[in-house]
Amino acid sequence: FSFLNATWCNIQSCTNYRIFTIKFNELGILPIMLDDILKTRVMVKNSMKIHKSDENFQKISDARQLSLKLIANVTFGYTAANFSGRMPCVEVGDSIVRVARQALENSIKYIQSNQRTYGGRVVYGDTDSVFVLFEGMKKSDAFKNSYKLVEDITNMNVKPVKLKFEKIYFPCVLLAKKRYLGYMFESPEQAEPTLDVKGIEIIRRDGCQVSAKMLERSCKLLFEFKDVEKVKEYVQKQIMKLVNGKVNLKEFIIAKEYRGREYYDNAKSIAACQVANRSLLKDPLSEPLAGERVPYVIIYGLPGVPLYELVRSPHELIDNPDIKINYEYYVMKQVLPPLDRIMCLMNVNVFDWVKSLSFKPKIFQYAIEKGLKFNQPVSVANFVYSADCVLCGKKLNAVLNSKSGLCAECQQLDQNDLCKFEKNMNKILKMCQLCTDDKNLNVNYNHECKSLDCPINFIYISEKQILDSGHLEVNDQFEISFQFKNELKHKYLIIF
Repeated sequence: FSFLNATWCNIQSCTNYRIFTIKFNELGILPIMLDDILKTRVMVKNSMKIHKSDENFQKISDARQLSLKLIANVTFGYTAANFSGRMPCVEVGDSIVRVARQALENSIKYIQSNQRTYGGRVVYGDTDSVFVLFEGMKKSDAFKNSYKLVEDITNMNVKPVKLKFEKIYFPCVLLAKKRYLGYMFESPEQAEPTLDVKGIEIIRRDGCQVSAKMLERSCKLLFEFKDVEKVKEYVQKQIMKLVNGKVNLKEFIIAKEYRGREYYDNAKSIAACQVANRSLLKDPLSEPLAGERVPYVIIYGLPGVPLYELVRSPHELIDNPDIKINYEYYVMKQVLPPLDRIMCLMNVNVFDWVKSLSFKPKIFQYAIEKGLKFNQPVSVANFVYSADCVLCGKKLNAVLNSKSGLCAECQQLDQNDLCKFEKNMNKILKMCQLCTDDKNLNVNYNHECKSLDCPINFIYISEKQILDSGHLEVNDQFEISFQFKNELKHKYLIIF
């Protein structure tokens, strides 16, 4: 009887009618392996907290802890892999899910029933995490109550199951399941918060950088100043920069996963397939691999043209100066929707902010590529000079000033001011010379750089188009002393 009593005391039952014994003298194979993996991951994450100033170390360590997390998750899934697994045990996998679910539900019930004790209530819970709202509480008090709450819930569970305090968000935005962001504090001593983002366009790879950077900056302004008007002012200012061509073309590139032509039922409506098909017409061996991300941009087109017909490869944008970025699409479909999903929580309609703005770019000499042969123009816009001064943006007199590209005031400026674009182009070419080791580069030479990762290349293209559209004569022998690296970093790389 004493033996049976001791045995039953060391048995743990699950809600799916499975019974497990706790350890006696030795651990099983899976517990030993998973314990080492989880301890290693904790060690890596702790080292990240110590060396926060080393960005390279942070990236490497973050990749390591995510890899360890993936191994642990795959091990759990492998126990129930009755088709591809070598020694499947479905009961183990089911029990892990049931125990985790039960622990989460018990924790939520305990917190909700003790709101007066801890001063918080559950607002979100998913898989293995609980978000507790300490409304109206100071940050220091929130940390104290969190530590106490974690200790009490850990004591409720069977060892080695425990609840771990991770971080405090102040402030925070919860959009949907697995989609949230906020200013993160990991300890009471931390003075400056860091922006932590999960599942939102700021960190997603299937959007464009102009949307991610504008959304990130808008959220930081909202969190720091708690003033919607500041966010509105910033968004309107950046949209006008975008429309007027003052944003690096690299920021507009979208990359979507390509799964092969056989995978899609309606391949022509898929942007990645459109780019792949256009590439195959030039080279039958240029089809992207399955799973590869295909970059593309959206250009201007005739009214009523389907969106998939406006998809172009970034290389086509580089090679053909007549096609222009569709700024209206990027503003209305890429920039504003993710921002509106956040601001609508405060009953703010972001789309109202741009109703008074014009999406017509200053340099409006784009050509409709559909139907073009040998780059022959088919649109009236091809025969129209820029309607704005390329230096100040003022409206031009179509008769007097359109051919020069400059207004009367700018034509009377000093030579130094009129050489603004000359200096810019020469600085850019200096960078290209260092990269390519080609000392014969000059402004009038179209270099064959095809790199989509080089921001200097896209800056060169933008400046070159402005010069060409304004009909300015450029002196490629113009000499100037400068610290080109720092100036380019601060002046040209557009960071919102």
